[in-house]
Amino acid sequence: MKKTLIVFGAGVVAALLVMLLLFSSPLAKFIYSENAVSSTEAVLKAFEKQGKLQVIKMYLEQVHKEEIVRDLFGVDYLAPDSRTLVAFTSVATACIDLTKVAENDISYDGTTLTIALPEPELCDAPYIIPESFKIYDQNLTAMLLDPGQEITAQQKAIGLATEKALNNDILKLARDQGESVVGKFLSAVTNVPVTVSYRQ
Repeated sequence: MKKTLIVFGAGVVAALLVMLLLFSSPLAKFIYSENAVSSTEAVLKAFEKQGKLQVIKMYLEQVHKEEIVRDLFGVDYLAPDSRTLVAFTSVATACIDLTKVAENDISYDGTTLTIALPEPELCDAPYIIPESFKIYDQNLTAMLLDPGQEITAQQKAIGLATEKALNNDILKLARDQGESVVGKFLSAVTNVPVTVSYRQ
Protein backbone atom coordinates (compact mmCIF):
# COMPACT_ATOMS: atom_id res chain seq x y z
CA MET A 1 0.00 0.00 0.00
CA LYS A 2 1.30 3.44 -0.94
CA LYS A 3 0.67 6.43 1.26
CA THR A 4 1.35 10.11 0.92
CA LEU A 5 1.39 12.59 3.79
CA ILE A 6 1.67 16.31 3.08
CA VAL A 7 2.88 18.68 5.79
CA PHE A 8 2.33 22.40 5.44
CA GLY A 9 2.99 23.58 8.99
CA ALA A 10 6.38 23.20 10.62
CA GLY A 11 8.70 24.32 7.83
CA VAL A 12 6.47 27.21 6.85
CA VAL A 13 6.07 28.44 10.43
CA ALA A 14 9.83 28.30 11.03
CA ALA A 15 10.53 30.18 7.82
CA LEU A 16 7.96 32.84 8.64
CA LEU A 17 9.48 33.36 12.08
CA VAL A 18 12.87 33.94 10.46
CA MET A 19 11.36 36.34 7.96
CA LEU A 20 9.48 38.23 10.66
CA LEU A 21 12.72 38.66 12.61
CA LEU A 22 14.37 40.01 9.49
CA PHE A 23 11.59 42.54 9.13
CA SER A 24 11.53 43.52 12.82
CA SER A 25 14.02 46.33 12.27
CA PRO A 26 12.88 49.97 11.95
CA LEU A 27 12.96 49.54 8.17
CA ALA A 28 9.86 47.38 8.43
CA LYS A 29 7.84 50.31 9.75
CA PHE A 30 8.54 52.29 6.59
CA ILE A 31 7.99 49.58 4.00
CA TYR A 32 5.94 50.98 1.15
CA SER A 33 5.23 54.25 2.85
CA GLU A 34 6.85 57.05 0.87
CA ASN A 35 10.10 55.58 -0.37
CA ALA A 36 9.24 52.63 -2.59
CA VAL A 37 12.82 52.23 -3.84
CA SER A 38 14.42 51.72 -0.42
CA SER A 39 11.43 49.61 0.61
CA THR A 40 11.92 47.31 -2.35
CA GLU A 41 15.58 47.01 -1.40
CA ALA A 42 14.55 46.06 2.14
CA VAL A 43 12.30 43.30 0.82
CA LEU A 44 15.03 42.01 -1.49
CA LYS A 45 17.60 41.97 1.33
CA ALA A 46 15.22 40.03 3.56
CA PHE A 47 14.54 37.57 0.75
CA GLU A 48 18.27 37.19 0.17
CA LYS A 49 18.81 36.30 3.83
CA GLN A 50 15.88 33.89 3.85
CA GLY A 51 17.04 32.03 0.74
CA LYS A 52 14.82 29.11 -0.14
CA LEU A 53 11.45 29.14 1.56
CA GLN A 54 10.25 25.58 2.16
CA VAL A 55 6.49 25.49 1.73
CA ILE A 56 5.68 21.78 1.34
CA LYS A 57 7.01 18.61 2.94
CA MET A 58 5.65 15.34 1.58
CA TYR A 59 6.10 11.86 3.08
CA LEU A 60 5.86 9.07 0.51
CA GLU A 61 5.55 5.34 1.16
CA GLN A 62 6.43 3.17 -1.81
CA VAL A 63 6.77 -0.49 -2.75
CA HIS A 64 8.70 -1.33 -5.90
CA LYS A 65 9.17 -4.67 -7.59
CA GLU A 66 12.40 -5.28 -9.46
CA GLU A 67 13.13 -8.23 -11.72
CA ILE A 68 16.40 -9.05 -13.44
CA VAL A 69 16.21 -11.71 -16.14
CA ARG A 70 19.51 -13.49 -16.71
CA ASP A 71 20.32 -15.43 -19.84
CA LEU A 72 22.61 -18.38 -20.34
CA PHE A 73 24.09 -18.95 -23.79
CA GLY A 74 21.83 -16.20 -25.06
CA VAL A 75 18.66 -17.82 -23.77
CA ASP A 76 16.53 -15.84 -21.30
CA TYR A 77 15.38 -17.50 -18.08
CA LEU A 78 17.86 -20.35 -18.51
CA ALA A 79 19.91 -18.85 -15.69
CA PRO A 80 18.28 -17.97 -12.35
CA ASP A 81 16.54 -14.61 -12.47
CA SER A 82 16.37 -12.18 -9.56
CA ARG A 83 13.15 -10.85 -8.12
CA THR A 84 13.23 -8.35 -5.30
CA LEU A 85 10.64 -6.27 -3.53
CA VAL A 86 11.80 -2.89 -2.26
CA ALA A 87 9.83 -0.88 0.31
CA PHE A 88 10.80 2.55 1.61
CA THR A 89 9.56 5.89 2.91
CA SER A 90 10.94 9.11 1.50
CA VAL A 91 10.65 12.79 2.32
CA ALA A 92 10.30 15.28 -0.52
CA THR A 93 10.27 19.05 -0.02
CA ALA A 94 9.41 21.91 -2.34
CA CYS A 95 10.69 25.46 -2.02
CA ILE A 96 10.42 28.91 -3.50
CA ASP A 97 13.88 30.40 -3.99
CA LEU A 98 13.37 33.96 -2.79
CA THR A 99 16.90 34.91 -3.84
CA LYS A 100 15.64 34.75 -7.43
CA VAL A 101 13.19 37.61 -6.82
CA ALA A 102 14.55 40.66 -8.65
CA GLU A 103 13.79 44.35 -8.29
CA ASN A 104 11.61 44.35 -11.38
CA ASP A 105 9.50 41.56 -9.83
CA ILE A 106 8.25 44.00 -7.17
CA SER A 107 6.07 47.01 -7.80
CA TYR A 108 3.91 49.38 -5.76
CA ASP A 109 1.28 51.67 -7.24
CA GLY A 110 0.63 53.63 -4.05
CA THR A 111 -2.11 51.25 -2.98
CA THR A 112 -1.17 47.65 -3.70
CA LEU A 113 2.12 45.79 -3.53
CA THR A 114 2.57 43.35 -6.42
CA ILE A 115 5.24 40.67 -6.45
CA ALA A 116 6.06 37.99 -9.03
CA LEU A 117 7.67 34.88 -7.56
CA PRO A 118 9.84 32.29 -9.31
CA GLU A 119 8.22 28.91 -9.85
CA PRO A 120 8.57 26.41 -6.96
CA GLU A 121 11.19 23.70 -7.22
CA LEU A 122 12.25 20.64 -5.27
CA CYS A 123 14.52 21.83 -2.47
CA ASP A 124 16.80 18.81 -2.90
CA ALA A 125 16.54 15.22 -4.04
CA PRO A 126 14.07 13.27 -1.88
CA TYR A 127 15.56 11.82 1.29
CA ILE A 128 15.14 8.09 1.84
CA ILE A 129 14.58 7.38 5.56
CA PRO A 130 17.30 4.75 6.24
CA GLU A 131 15.37 2.67 8.76
CA SER A 132 12.41 2.44 6.39
CA PHE A 133 14.40 0.92 3.52
CA LYS A 134 13.72 -2.80 3.20
CA ILE A 135 14.68 -5.14 0.37
CA TYR A 136 13.19 -8.61 0.12
CA ASP A 137 14.82 -11.32 -1.98
CA GLN A 138 11.83 -13.20 -3.38
CA ASN A 139 13.66 -16.13 -4.91
CA LEU A 140 16.82 -16.21 -2.76
CA THR A 141 19.13 -15.59 -5.73
CA ALA A 142 19.18 -11.81 -6.10
CA MET A 143 21.67 -11.07 -3.33
CA LEU A 144 23.74 -14.15 -4.10
CA LEU A 145 24.19 -13.31 -7.79
CA ASP A 146 24.32 -9.54 -7.36
CA PRO A 147 25.63 -8.49 -3.90
CA GLY A 148 25.57 -4.82 -4.92
CA GLN A 149 21.88 -4.87 -5.73
CA GLU A 150 20.89 -3.23 -2.44
CA ILE A 151 23.04 -0.18 -3.18
CA THR A 152 21.62 -0.04 -6.72
CA ALA A 153 18.09 -0.28 -5.31
CA GLN A 154 18.75 2.59 -2.87
CA GLN A 155 20.00 4.80 -5.69
CA LYS A 156 17.00 3.90 -7.82
CA ALA A 157 14.67 4.66 -4.90
CA ILE A 158 15.64 8.34 -5.03
CA GLY A 159 14.54 8.55 -8.66
CA LEU A 160 11.31 6.71 -7.87
CA ALA A 161 10.61 9.07 -4.96
CA THR A 162 11.24 12.11 -7.16
CA GLU A 163 8.86 10.77 -9.80
CA LYS A 164 6.17 10.00 -7.22
CA ALA A 165 6.45 13.44 -5.60
CA LEU A 166 6.04 15.13 -8.98
CA ASN A 167 3.14 12.83 -9.88
CA ASN A 168 1.52 13.81 -6.58
CA ASP A 169 1.64 17.46 -7.70
CA ILE A 170 4.13 18.60 -5.09
CA LEU A 171 5.06 21.64 -7.21
CA LYS A 172 1.43 22.62 -7.76
CA LEU A 173 0.76 22.33 -4.02
CA ALA A 174 3.87 24.41 -3.34
CA ARG A 175 2.66 26.99 -5.85
CA ASP A 176 -0.68 27.39 -4.10
CA GLN A 177 0.82 27.35 -0.61
CA GLY A 178 3.68 29.67 -1.50
CA GLU A 179 1.37 32.27 -2.97
CA SER A 180 -0.69 32.26 0.22
CA VAL A 181 2.28 32.27 2.63
CA VAL A 182 4.26 35.04 0.93
CA GLY A 183 1.12 37.13 0.35
CA LYS A 184 -0.02 36.95 3.99
CA PHE A 185 3.46 37.61 5.28
CA LEU A 186 4.09 40.69 3.14
CA SER A 187 0.61 42.00 3.87
CA ALA A 188 1.27 41.68 7.61
CA VAL A 189 4.61 43.51 7.54
CA THR A 190 3.68 46.21 5.02
CA ASN A 191 0.09 46.90 6.06
CA VAL A 192 -0.91 47.24 2.42
CA PRO A 193 -2.84 44.89 0.11
CA VAL A 194 -0.53 42.39 -1.59
CA THR A 195 -0.99 40.60 -4.90
CA VAL A 196 1.25 37.57 -5.44
CA SER A 197 1.68 35.86 -8.79
CA TYR A 198 4.34 33.82 -10.58
CA ARG A 199 6.55 34.86 -13.44
CA GLN A 200 5.12 34.20 -16.86
